[in-house]
Amino acid sequence: MRWEMVKLGDIAETSSGGTPNRSIKKYWTDGNIPWIKSGQLKDCIIEKADEFITDEGLKNSSAK
Repeated sequence: MRWEMVKLGDIAETSSGGTPNRSIKKYWTDGNIPWIKSGQLKDCIIEKADEFITDEGLKNSSAK
């Protein structure tokens, strides 16, 4: 399968400031939700996430 390359801003809204607390390991260890840092969104091609958060990390943060 081939993926179409699009600008993220054309298909989604982005924001910053919702990062789950990095000092709480259960929010980050063995996570399955891709986590993209806001700094990666500027003039960058993102092919995959380098980090992942857990369901609990998502629920206990202001991430959307």
